[in-house]
Amino acid sequence: MQIAVHTIRAVDGGTVTVKLNRSKAIKAMCTECMGFEGNPSECISALCPLFPWRGKILLAWKKEPVQQPLTHAAENGEAPLPAGA
Repeated sequence: MQIAVHTIRAVDGGTVTVKLNRSKAIKAMCTECMGFEGNPSECISALCPLFPWRGKILLAWKKEPVQQPLTHAAENGEAPLPAGA
């Protein structure tokens, strides 16, 4: 597992230096995006580039999925890229 020491924004508006792995970095970014008020696992922003990697999906999300916009490829009738490409 790769660890990085990095300075990020803190809740109080200052900065804090932390040790981050991939999971902690995603959680820190999502927490900041949510205004430091909420749990990243409750995020429903499907258009966020980190959404597929941000953790557990809400049960409500599974029951009532948000309509995803068409990708550029889908709009042009092309096959989508395989997952992870």
